[in-house]
Order: sequence, then structure tokens, then C-alpha cells
Amino acid sequence: MPRVQIAENVVPLARATDAKFQAADNGGGLGGAIGAGMQNLANAGADYAAQLKRNQDLFAESTAKQADVMADTQVRATLYEGEGAYYNLKGAAAIDAKGKVVERLNKIRAEALVGLKDPLAKKMFGEAFDSRMRTELVRVAQHEQKEITTYGTQQAQSRRDSARNNALLNVDDPKMFSSFLATGESEIEAEGRLSGWGADMVALKKQEFRSSVRTDAAAARATSDPVGAGAYMICTRPILLRTTGPSSSKAFAGRSWSDRPRPMWTGS
Repeated sequence: MPRVQIAENVVPLARATDAKFQAADNGGGLGGAIGAGMQNLANAGADYAAQLKRNQDLFAESTAKQADVMADTQVRATLYEGEGAYYNLKGAAAIDAKGKVVERLNKIRAEALVGLKDPLAKKMFGEAFDSRMRTELVRVAQHEQKEITTYGTQQAQSRRDSARNNALLNVDDPKMFSSFLATGESEIEAEGRLSGWGADMVALKKQEFRSSVRTDAAAARATSDPVGAGAYMICTRPILLRTTGPSSSKAFAGRSWSDRPRPMWTGS
């Protein structure tokens, strides 16, 4: 019976080893896998925190805008809209209201900030409101200046007219007459400063004032005392055609117009 020959060169079984068991290679072993997982978790946490911060910032911006719109509505009502709005006030009313208007604008700002809880929203609103108010406060001051000028001009004109009337009531008292003329002329100078007149314009206005008073005084006397009116015209010409003052009529101090020398052509 044939026999099968057994090969002699057979690979022997592996010997026992003391090497530690290693997991399949995954880029760093089990520790690497855990580290990668932790890194991914950290990245996710950072992304979440960044998104949360963006959300908070957007919400703060939105609430700041809402507060700004509400405040702006109140500012418009205070400065622009309605008869009582500051820019619609004239003269003394505008001058008197200026301080209260500034207080009102500060109050609008303070109340808006109280309603905002988020610090970033407060900061955003405050910066936007203050930037706009810097411009508005300049306009408020300009409006006040304009109305002060208008009011001052009106009062200078009124006092000039009052002095004119008083001068006409005192044509028989040279000292009082000259004093009231001087008052009228000083108010013309005040009006000139407020209106920006030059020296020539002021001089012209003063001359017109003196001439007008002199003419009206003569007309008034012509009715009651025609002879005295003629004397008045002659005696006052050198006084009224130059700047009047307390010493302008020294030559006739203490004498009434009717007592002064009368022109020969007037008759008796």
C-alpha cells in the first residue's frame, strides 16, 4: 500500500508572546479617538458660544433701535411738531422755553436708558442718541439766538418809538426833549448792532429819527401856536441835526419854545 510522504519543511506555530494587545490603527489608537471626540465637542461648544453671542448682540441692537425710534418720536414732538414745538416758538416765548426744552431732551434719554436692561443695548442707544442730540442742541442754540435778535430788535424799536412820543410831549422842556431824543438814538444804535448795520446806516437812521421828531413837533405846535412853531423850527435846527445829548440845548436851558426869539417873518 503506498504511503504519503510527509513534508519536513512545515512552518511551526507561533510562540507565546508578552506583547500588549493593541486596537486596530485609527489615527492614534483609543486615546486618539477620545481626544478627537473631545476636540469636536470643544469646537461645538465654541460654535455655540459664538452663536449665542451673535444672538445676544443682534437682540441688543434690535432693542436699542426700538428705544431710539420711541425716543425720536418724543424728540420730534418737542422740537418740530405742533404749535408748542420749540422751533415754532417766537421771541420771548422761545427764549423762556429753551431751558425746559434741554431738560426735556435729557429726560427722554434717561427714560429710554431705564427701559433697556442689556448693557450693550444701553451703549448702542446712548451713542446714537447723543450723536443726534449734539446736532439738535446746536440748532436749539441757533434758534434761541435768532429769536433773541428778533426780540431785541423789536424792543429797541418799541423803546425808540416810546422815546419819540415822550419827546413830543416835552417840546417845551429842552432838557427833557433832548434826553428823550438821546434815548431814541441809543435804541437806533442798539438795533443797528443786532441787525448788523454799518456806521453810515446807523448815522442815517439817527438823522431820519431826529428829522421826523422835529417835523412832527413843529406840526403839533403849528395848530396851537403858529408863531411858536416858527421859532421852534429855527431854534431846534442846529440841535436836531447833530447828535443830541444833555448839553445839546444849553443855550436855551430853562426856557420854553414860546419864550425863544421869534423869526421876523412870522408876524406878531
